[in-house]
Amino acid sequence: MTPSKTTWSALDLALGTLVVGLAGWLRLGWPGVNNFGFDEAYLSRLALEAAAGRIPAVGMPASVPIPNFPGAAWLMALPYLLSSDPLVATLFVGLANVAAVGGVFYLARQGWGRTAAATAGLLAAASSPWVLHSRSIWAQNLMAPLATLWAVAAFAGLIRARPGGLFLFGFMGGFAFQVHYSGLTLGAASLLLIGLFRPRKHRWALAAGFAAAALAAAPFVITALCCRPEIIAGLREMLGRPATVDAESLRQWVGLIRGDDNLGGGWLGVDLTGSITLALVALGLARLGVGAFKDPDPVRRPNVIILAWALTPPVFFLAHPAPLYANYQLMVLPSAAIAAGVSANFLPGRWTVLIPAAALVVAASQAAGLADGFHRLATGLPVDRPFSRPLFLVRDGRPGRCGTGGRWW
Repeated sequence: MTPSKTTWSALDLALGTLVVGLAGWLRLGWPGVNNFGFDEAYLSRLALEAAAGRIPAVGMPASVPIPNFPGAAWLMALPYLLSSDPLVATLFVGLANVAAVGGVFYLARQGWGRTAAATAGLLAAASSPWVLHSRSIWAQNLMAPLATLWAVAAFAGLIRARPGGLFLFGFMGGFAFQVHYSGLTLGAASLLLIGLFRPRKHRWALAAGFAAAALAAAPFVITALCCRPEIIAGLREMLGRPATVDAESLRQWVGLIRGDDNLGGGWLGVDLTGSITLALVALGLARLGVGAFKDPDPVRRPNVIILAWALTPPVFFLAHPAPLYANYQLMVLPSAAIAAGVSANFLPGRWTVLIPAAALVVAASQAAGLADGFHRLATGLPVDRPFSRPLFLVRDGRPGRCGTGGRWW
């Protein structure tokens, strides 16, 4: 990508509409087939309080001994301002993720052309773990949209030197972890990119963005210092824990990209579609890496943004003082799709069409499997594979668990 303006044609708009339409169908269709358990209920309660004007200073409990910051509750208050129905809030999460798929198409088109955008958009729209993690009121399910917004801001601020982009980039780098602690990886990626790009114009905007994020964190910090000694005790406990260093984060990263979390189905089978997707992502990351080092001018390196986005989370979690979960890396899914799109520029001439063709077949198979799974759940039938988080089928306003093979999940 260069600072020059990219012209969009009618074909670009048609492809983008197709991609967003597919993403919307899978994330917003079959309303009522959703997750709703303790986490969703707890976050909904906090969001309802925020919508009523009682702004929470502390978020929901976390898997570590420190509660989350209240950022997720603040964001989820937006749909609850319109309605107290959790289904509306669920659709809000779905819409945010649909917009993120549109952002993937936009970034790929701006940086690497139409073929890359079509490939990235199709894989993002039908990504099984991304679709399944777009259908519930869960803080982690907001990370892919927030990461995509962060990347758009990085392109605008670091490459085009726009002050608004730099402000938003700084704010997202400092705010993402306030939605969920996995957002610390975006903060680390932000610092890495600032060190690589060393922006000279509009530094005040970047500083203002980080300052705004610090201001957002102030209520939690003040509450912890003055009124919640257990938060400080939990922090001390976390800092005193020995860190485990292993390759678990890499294994989970690969599993997310492969789409190991799915409902089964699809005529190609989940193993084949996962292997094709992983191969395209690996090829694209290699292409991005080679391109980044070949270009001596860092101002013209959008490749570095995608590489930092995709690779910082698994590297960040190589050492971890607490158990790891794959959902801590949901923010890599948009960047993985873009990397797969970049792989379309790897083949020469007429062979380039093979990459988007493969993406189309993979996306169609995954979409068919997901649609069949949602339909079966909506009609009370079991699915081939259980999703890692419990899905509920809401009927007549009451949730009922959906099972598979005699197991409740």
